[in-house]
Amino acid sequence: MSRIIIVEDDPMISEIFQRKFSESGFEVFLAESGKQALEIIAKEKINVVLSDLIMPEMGGFELTKTLRSGNYDPNIKIIIISNLIDSLENAIELGANGFLAKSAFTPTEMVNEVKKILDEPKAKVG
Repeated sequence: MSRIIIVEDDPMISEIFQRKFSESGFEVFLAESGKQALEIIAKEKINVVLSDLIMPEMGGFELTKTLRSGNYDPNIKIIIISNLIDSLENAIELGANGFLAKSAFTPTEMVNEVKKILDEPKAKVG
């Protein structure tokens, strides 16, 4: 079973994603900021980070950069979820494995896209 952390400061979006990923067999952790996510990742074996970009304390870009700094599991998959499509290139350059536009996918489709990214070695853009 894959373990995913959803890093999202909007409680409604977090709850919807938590439910959908749990129903699909993921063990789900929630964080409201990149800083909180790093605290959880330091304690738990996480396979996937699903992160928004704009959040308090530490956003998705800084979280991605920190996770790729060499101090964390290099195999952890990082997927940015945002409607800031112009940020896609920057996210991939920082080491994200994928970038998914929130508005382009239903929660169920988002789960399916994450599963595809887990099976792919290269970055996925959607």
